Amino acid sequence: MTVLCRYCGTLLHPVIMAEGHENHPTCGPEFRRLDAADKARRRVVTATAGARPVAACGSEVPSVATGPEINIGRNHPQSSHTMARLLKGIRLDILRALRAHGPLTDYELENMLRRSHQSISGGRRRCAIDALVEDTGKRRQNRFGNSVIVWTITPRGIAASGG
Repeated sequence: MTVLCRYCGTLLHPVIMAEGHENHPTCGPEFRRLDAADKARRRVVTATAGARPVAACGSEVPSVATGPEINIGRNHPQSSHTMARLLKGIRLDILRALRAHGPLTDYELENMLRRSHQSISGGRRRCAIDALVEDTGKRRQNRFGNSVIVWTITPRGIAASGG
C-alpha cells in the first residue's frame, strides 16, 4: 500500500511515508507531517502487480536493495534503517563522497567517482528528492565555465549512508 503526494499526486517514497510526511521535500510550500485528520482523509492506492511506483518528477521509487551492507546505529530512527536498505550503487557512492570530501558539484562527483555525468546527475537528483542532499546556495564554475550547483549531504543523508 502506498500514499500519493498531496501536491504532485505521484507516489511517496516508502521512507517519506514511514516518517509520516504527506508530500515530497521538493513539492509544496512546506514538508508537512500528517496529522490525525489528514491520515483519515489521505488518498491511498495499491500498486498493481509488476508496476514500479513513481516519485516526484517521474523518477522510480527504488525497490529494497540487497546491495552493500550499511552500518546504522541502534539508536537511529527506523526510517534511517529503511533508507539504508534502499540505498545502493551510485546513490550510496554519492553520499559517501559528500561525507568524505564535503560539498561538491555534479562535475566534481563525476571526476571523483569516474562515472558518466548522466549517472551522477540522475543519482544525485534522486538523493535530492529524498532529502539526502541539498543545494548549498553556492555555485562553482565547471570546466566549461558554467556556474553549477554545489551540493552537500543532509543529516538524513548522513544517517542513511551509515553515519
